[in-house]
Amino acid sequence: MYRLKIFVTICIVGVSVYASPAHAANMLGHWALDETTQGSTVVDSGVGGNNGTPSGSGGGPSPSTNVPTVNFSNPRSYSFNGSNQYVQIASSFTSAVSVTFWFRPLANGSGGGNDNWYNGTGLFDAEIGGVTNDFGVTWSANHVEFGIGNPDVTIHSGALALDTWHHVAATWQ
Repeated sequence: MYRLKIFVTICIVGVSVYASPAHAANMLGHWALDETTQGSTVVDSGVGGNNGTPSGSGGGPSPSTNVPTVNFSNPRSYSFNGSNQYVQIASSFTSAVSVTFWFRPLANGSGGGNDNWYNGTGLFDAEIGGVTNDFGVTWSANHVEFGIGNPDVTIHSGALALDTWHHVAATWQ
């Protein structure tokens, strides 16, 4: 089970997951986060059919019209409250995967920005306790961290600005 597990005030747009190599034929899921009602099912518009369930206070994250400027239709994002809202996706990917999404942080994440990925605030999180094939993309201080387990390896972005849209693409092969 994977989560868009957000414990920092943030907006996220369009999460896509691909089996590697990342191209349309290998898409495992795409969640546009274009739903108009808080608490409604987060539809997987990819080929996987892995719809998500919003959770947390108030019925989960809220639809928002604050979106990045892109060259395609992108009417909405999801806004997370920073304390307990997330989207649960009932699927598991334990090898060779790519994750892409846009996000706009409004506060720094947990961790020091140079930690292991699992110490950060989850953006797309598949952490499984112990030494195992897991992965995640987190927000730590003002850095994006991508990591895999078995053995644990973490890579870090440079410093990113708050209240600005950023595109993230991470691949585990």
